[in-house]
Amino acid sequence: TYYYRVRAYNTTGGNSAYTNTVSDTTNSCSTSFTVTTAKSGTGSGTVSGAGSYEENSMVTLTATANSDSTFNGWSSGCSSSFTITADITCTATFTKKTTNNNTTNNTYQSVNLTIQFSGFGSGTIKSSPSGINCNSQDEETCRATFDTATKVVLSYIADKDSEFRYWSGVLDCNDGELFLIKSTMCTVHFALLPNDLNIKIIGKGTVINEANNINCSQNCTKTIDGNAKLTLTPEPTLGWVFDKWEGDCDTTGKVTLNTDKQCTAIFIKGKPLQLHILKTGDGLVTSNPAGINCGTDCVEEYDNGLTIELTAVPDEGWEFEGWRGHCAETQTAIITESDRYCRAVFQPQTEILSKDNTVITPIKQQVKLTVNKIGKGLITAEGIQCGDICSKENYTVGSRLNLTATPADGWELWNWSGDCDANGNVVLNEDKTCQVLFGQSGLPSDLTVVKYGNGKIISQPKGINCGIDCREAKYEFSSGDQIILNAIPDSGWQLEGWRGHCDDTGKVIIQEKYTTCRAFFVRNPDTIPTYGTETIENVHGGQVTITQMNFPDGSIKFELTATPESTDYTLIGWENCEENSETIIVEPNIDCKPIFALDNDHDGTADMVENAAPNNGDGNNDGILDSLQNNVISTTTASEQYITTEIDENCPVNNVELNSETTIFALDCEQTTATNYYHGIVDDGENISLANIQGVATETFKLTVDSSGKASHINNHFLGWVKLSSSSYVVRETDQIAKITVIRKNGCDGKITVNYNTQSKTATQNIDYLLNHGSLTWEDQDCSDKSFNITIFNDTLEESIETAEITLLNSEGDIFSKAILTIFDDDSLTSKNSDNINTAVNSNLSESINETNVIDASEEQVIQLPIGQINIFTIKEAMVFIQQLPDLQLVSVLNLKSFAENEGELTLLGLNTGETEMIISNQDHSKEATVKIIITEEFQATKLETKELEFNPEIKENIESDKSTTKCEAPNALAINSTGQSLDSNSCFISLLDNIEPDTKRKLQQNKSIRITSQIFVDPEDVGKKAEIILVVKYTDLQNKTKLFNRSYKIWRVWDNKFTNLLVAQEHPFLPKMVNIFIFEGSVNLAGEFTLFVGYRLENGTIVFNGLKPLNFSIEE
Repeated sequence: TYYYRVRAYNTTGGNSAYTNTVSDTTNSCSTSFTVTTAKSGTGSGTVSGAGSYEENSMVTLTATANSDSTFNGWSSGCSSSFTITADITCTATFTKKTTNNNTTNNTYQSVNLTIQFSGFGSGTIKSSPSGINCNSQDEETCRATFDTATKVVLSYIADKDSEFRYWSGVLDCNDGELFLIKSTMCTVHFALLPNDLNIKIIGKGTVINEANNINCSQNCTKTIDGNAKLTLTPEPTLGWVFDKWEGDCDTTGKVTLNTDKQCTAIFIKGKPLQLHILKTGDGLVTSNPAGINCGTDCVEEYDNGLTIELTAVPDEGWEFEGWRGHCAETQTAIITESDRYCRAVFQPQTEILSKDNTVITPIKQQVKLTVNKIGKGLITAEGIQCGDICSKENYTVGSRLNLTATPADGWELWNWSGDCDANGNVVLNEDKTCQVLFGQSGLPSDLTVVKYGNGKIISQPKGINCGIDCREAKYEFSSGDQIILNAIPDSGWQLEGWRGHCDDTGKVIIQEKYTTCRAFFVRNPDTIPTYGTETIENVHGGQVTITQMNFPDGSIKFELTATPESTDYTLIGWENCEENSETIIVEPNIDCKPIFALDNDHDGTADMVENAAPNNGDGNNDGILDSLQNNVISTTTASEQYITTEIDENCPVNNVELNSETTIFALDCEQTTATNYYHGIVDDGENISLANIQGVATETFKLTVDSSGKASHINNHFLGWVKLSSSSYVVRETDQIAKITVIRKNGCDGKITVNYNTQSKTATQNIDYLLNHGSLTWEDQDCSDKSFNITIFNDTLEESIETAEITLLNSEGDIFSKAILTIFDDDSLTSKNSDNINTAVNSNLSESINETNVIDASEEQVIQLPIGQINIFTIKEAMVFIQQLPDLQLVSVLNLKSFAENEGELTLLGLNTGETEMIISNQDHSKEATVKIIITEEFQATKLETKELEFNPEIKENIESDKSTTKCEAPNALAINSTGQSLDSNSCFISLLDNIEPDTKRKLQQNKSIRITSQIFVDPEDVGKKAEIILVVKYTDLQNKTKLFNRSYKIWRVWDNKFTNLLVAQEHPFLPKMVNIFIFEGSVNLAGEFTLFVGYRLENGTIVFNGLKPLNFSIEE
């Protein structure tokens, strides 16, 4: 049925209304086909069902054998019931029954012959006598019944793309002729005709596939079965490295031979790499092949791919303890991909034998302790009592001291730094320097005020009065001061609430050195305009709808709504406007255009935004990029901090709607559980509201879909939910049992049953732990904690830290709470270094290491750890068991050592700002302590007042890393001051495209995925200064038109070439000597040339950037 209506137009552009709707119905044409029936075989019977049938109708055939016969089946394409699509003849085969003369009654016996097909090929099988006539398409019905003792000859016809290989089955099947004594199955093997695989070698290397006898060090051709699936392995010759595959192989060397194929393996000459030998203690390290003689020659270049065997010989009075770094497990270093660092650890002998075999105790090495003091106070310790500067040289190696700081009148102790921990403890395993800072009593503490939305903050007592500049304003108050912050909303706005250290009324008492209060303003819903005319404009990746807004006071504004053209695109911002929500409101004559970017996982957040999330784009640390999962979304808050939201896998996110106050998820289910991961956000633990995504480090809540179909409601207080008591459990192998506790919160109404399960991550089931699963039940009004045990196997193998995942599931099998079980190996003194470290240490560039803090049985201890600084903790009083790991997104656990029964050593690295806790205990858990860790971006304040900014180049500890630091040969920076004058700079920049520093402009294919990172080796004159990281890209299209782009914390935007309008990608309160920057990861669909500029801007306006060596590449159509 068709429906019509029309309207008329005249020559002046006028038009009439539509006419009434009329309809017309047409009849479809039908097609019919003919079914013809026939009979064959030695038997007899009747057949029915022949006739004419309409196309796609169902045909029913009936075959009835006579009493002396058996029906064997229908010919190819026919059955007792099928759908007709063409004319067809169906033949029914009947076989006469055989007479059995050994019985008193005349009966007949018959047997079945079944044909089975094997291989990738195809063909047809026929039998003589007739009965079998089928191909691989009819395998399920390829059988027939014959008289007992019948000789059956099977013949085959291979299809044109196939060949017959052989028969198999019972012995009689092997030649295709058999006597049927009993029911039998024969298998026919057809293979696709073989195809050629041409392998081309560029450079020097070998391509291997053992299963198909491929071992080609030069161009070769192999003939292999059709449709075979292969994986080719490239092995470069010594001094060469494999670059990539070209031709029909994919990037991993996989190829399917459905026709002739060619694969090209490209090997390139590898640059010589350096092997660095580091030593702790006294001894000699030599190498085979020769080169290292350390001693004196501790750095040597070797060809890529070479294996170096190292020999460590201790000096007299010393003994070799072991290897660290890239030689941690063996005494060999394999030189591949990047420079290698190996540390030989020598330690003093506790006793040695003289020539007459008497035991003598060697003289222990002496070390020096130096104490520097700032401010007024007295420092005392064993052998030390000092005023301004003091030192003592005759301490024994390994001595442990506690320095006592006594402030002078009117002064107070602020902090220890240098080689001392926060409590003045130091371990003298070498010469050490400690520094103590005394401050005058009553000096101010910092109160930071952060404002979201439109309004201003005024304090009582006076001191704070900020509006636009109240984004992150800092004010000074004295400890104990009580401050009341009054939040005054702008017109059309209202106060939603306070977060941070302030209470609900905005009151805060200054009790810490650093205090933060955040005010959230939201729009007043009463100021609602009426809407007028609407127009639509198309832009790349979508369109913008422009609607006029008429306000009650007579003013006019315009509402702009951005709509992507498909789910492959999402909005990332607006050109010429700062907002990034899908709908924005602008004043008249403001020209804003939406900017769309690719969103391959269709979750409403651009790939480029998610790929820039912490942990290299894996915000929830599950091993998969967030941009590849539509149930994991990484986005940023108004303060440019990242939050990762993980939705249950059974409920993917279709879209995320963003505006300045809310984040609304469009879900594929009515209700689900979500977990937020807050990166660099500190909160005091209040319940989370989705209208203002700020909060604790990790928060789990429930999302429910409202009547509009959007998950805009959060139920934080539903009755009786349960979860694992921790997101991380830690156990040693010798504990043999891991006790897992499950808690019930927010009410005890009703009966709840949950299932629990364990599954492997890096640990191996039934080798490292015993698989455990079961259920826990809480009766009505039962709020008690419940637990289950996981058995840990204690072996004698030296292993790295291993993990298993613990999950809680509901009755439908959906996971709603999970945790990681970490198993520490007691057989190894040192655990392997964490993979989370994104920086490497070389002989000129070392991490800041703080040795040592002491962890003991105190009930609660607080430590402050700057990002990038390694702290080594001495664990006392048998507190050598970690009950709960810290948040591994904030802190990385690098090493775990056991020195003796009552003492150990733990090494931590700060990764991201925030607060976390770890819990330690002794073996029987009779002593337990909580260690609060605060990770900051700031160096110790004392470092700004001393020469410690001239960093010691000596490496105190080697750090193993996936991505070693690339060597910066010489300064390559340009610098300009705020007036545009050129300045000298000793900074050095390295920009990497897919982990390679291109020598010239690199050409890439359109839509190819790329990764861009950069390293800045900061001019020593600028180290420690406050700075902002700036990223700018110059893009020239194929018509030679140029446009500039500049990146903020999360997105790229068009830049107007004005320095005052530069967006900031990173902020550094104190510039470290090296900065690692993630810039971009994803596909680029713009053809043309790109030039990337990376730099930093100091407080005085000076900009230092890679002007002498920017990164250049082009995208080809």
